[in-house]
Amino acid sequence: MKFELSERLNTGKDRSVLIGILEEKFRNISPKVDRTDNGLFIRAIRAFPGSTFRLDITDINLIKKEDGYLCTADVTYIPSITFVIAFLLGLFSSGILWLIPVYFYITQKRAIYNVIQSVLKRVKDEVE
Repeated sequence: MKFELSERLNTGKDRSVLIGILEEKFRNISPKVDRTDNGLFIRAIRAFPGSTFRLDITDINLIKKEDGYLCTADVTYIPSITFVIAFLLGLFSSGILWLIPVYFYITQKRAIYNVIQSVLKRVKDEVE
């Protein structure tokens, strides 16, 4: 499953400064942040209970526009091996136990979306 978020950054700041600000903010929510040519590559955002049921990879890109930058976050969100095992065990052991990993998977997707959206908004507020 993939989803995308974006935020327009109306600023005259340099790309490297913006990447530094983004990196600082994303390091607060992920232990795995790497710089790329166009932005950042982030894995395992906000690992908290239930996060073992999903894997997330986020690619942050800064695209130059006439009055600043467009910051896009392309998120790949997939079930983990733990999810598959828990789902299958729940499915074959009794009626509704399979709902537990599904519940965590779905709630984690919303949490990841909200956290990335919040970081992009904070960066926008900081640079404008």
